[in-house]
Amino acid sequence: MFPLDDTIAAIATAPRNAERGIIRLSGKSVTDCVGAWFDCDHDDWASTAKARVHTGTIRLDESRGMPCDLYLWPTNSSYTRQPSIELHTLGNRPLLERVLTNVCQTGARLANPGEFTLRAFLSGRLDLAQAEAVLGIIDAEGDSQFDVALSQLAGGISHRLNDLRDVLLNLCADLEAGLDFVEEDIEFVSNSQIVSRLEESVATIDQMREQMTHRTVSERPAMVTLAGAPNVGKSSLLNALAGEDAAIVSPTAGTTRDYISKVTTLAGLRCELVDTAGIEPCQSDGPAAEAQVKTSEAIARAQVRILCLDTSRQLTGDERIAIENGDNDLIVGTKIDLPESDWDAHEICDVTTSSSNKKGINRLKQHIATLVAADADYCGETVGHTAARCRDSLDMCSDSLRSALALARTRSGDELIAVELRTTLDQLGQIVGAIYTDDILDRVFSRFCIGK
Repeated sequence: MFPLDDTIAAIATAPRNAERGIIRLSGKSVTDCVGAWFDCDHDDWASTAKARVHTGTIRLDESRGMPCDLYLWPTNSSYTRQPSIELHTLGNRPLLERVLTNVCQTGARLANPGEFTLRAFLSGRLDLAQAEAVLGIIDAEGDSQFDVALSQLAGGISHRLNDLRDVLLNLCADLEAGLDFVEEDIEFVSNSQIVSRLEESVATIDQMREQMTHRTVSERPAMVTLAGAPNVGKSSLLNALAGEDAAIVSPTAGTTRDYISKVTTLAGLRCELVDTAGIEPCQSDGPAAEAQVKTSEAIARAQVRILCLDTSRQLTGDERIAIENGDNDLIVGTKIDLPESDWDAHEICDVTTSSSNKKGINRLKQHIATLVAADADYCGETVGHTAARCRDSLDMCSDSLRSALALARTRSGDELIAVELRTTLDQLGQIVGAIYTDDILDRVFSRFCIGK
């Protein structure tokens, strides 16, 4: 079992020097642990009955101290639903570690990774999906993952799972009540109602399984390919989008024989930019042919496919065919800092750019981010950690509900339907944490950093 009666402490800010740093404590003895070291400016802070901020000095030893704001939650209104304190002071790491050592000498112990959030879960402040959302916020790389984690923390997935669980609990209660009164021939729920509720539940579970599969895929950055004829400026465009020289730029056509990739953030979304070999006719074997195969494979896997056109020269026949086929998500004109050819780039291209003077680059980033955000296979609604943990449970829920539905349609007996519903309810309970084991909690909270 997990100890809850002792007082835990940890540095809650990043392990580097900063203007401010935070030490967090939780447990019934927080005021005793801190009281030996904190001198308040105005009042008897330890006897405060409501959550308040107290200004004063946190002492490092008998003669030295530093300014400190003490945030006190004396009741169960804190994050962990235990008396809690946060010490906000100077962000120098050695000083913070000295304060942490001091409070541990007066009764606290060092917190384990994720122990504050674990206590929030065990006290009912958060369910298991919301606890994983806290980790999702910490690990988020880009605005989309951050928004998904915030939505999950607010209870997005939990509300849907709990609503479904309530529906199935009520249905199971009706079925079991009917079994208790079977000799009196009292019907608490009709067969048509059973079938209808199960059909709706199966649809809900299937939708959530699909979304969780999408979210697991989207833990990888969205793939964005830059394709086009040789020497149209793909490598320069990748460098301009990435903000660094990730690809070799050469005036010699065909320099890129293998594709080059760079992971970067565009308008808050993590993307893998891929500079492919120039598309051109070649022999059926050899390095050039291999490069064309790799280009085709990269384009096929991409979330966003960009066709690059050199605005300073005439379009080729293959480029005109590619434009007409409409297989690309964006058509981008390059080299607009050079004298333009006589074809209307602004009519054909979604965006025109110059990698030299960066004209149009920010607009192109927004276009890419919009397309990525609209891709349902990339942007799911669940934090990846939760999706990975819940996939097997949702699969079992789906199997049990389908079995229950088949039994209901053939009128095979309410007692058999109730058994399948109990299996489903157990799996849903594991997802939200209504039913859990120490192994499940260890697997979830071991990924946290100390102080969270």
